[in-house]
Amino acid sequence: MSRMYPNKFLLQLNFPNHNGRVYSKNQIESALLKAPNPLIGLIGECTERIPPSGRMAYTITNLRIEGDALFGDAAPLDTTAGKLFQRLFDDIGQDQFAFAINGSGNINEKGEVSDFTFHSVRLVRAGQV
Repeated sequence: MSRMYPNKFLLQLNFPNHNGRVYSKNQIESALLKAPNPLIGLIGECTERIPPSGRMAYTITNLRIEGDALFGDAAPLDTTAGKLFQRLFDDIGQDQFAFAINGSGNINEKGEVSDFTFHSVRLVRAGQV
């Protein structure tokens, strides 16, 4: 599967997200220096730090900050989950989905995230992040 979906929005920076967490631009710049390359993508929720191999659907490469947002390029893997990812994007429409970052770090009382580490990315229905 060689299809590429470039310039996918991954994370808003310097602004509270749906659960009140704030990822600063500086914090994400630091986390990008140690991020896995590529990031592995899953469909739906994931509670494990290491994604289960049977759920690996796509990779995210070329992680970059543009303004106050994190972007990356998505490419489906040649797996059953990867084929589903491509069908969802091509048949249902990319605008129906969003990406959410899985990671770990510390959160202070203001919701500001520090010591962040990327683990993976998950595809969810638009409006869930």
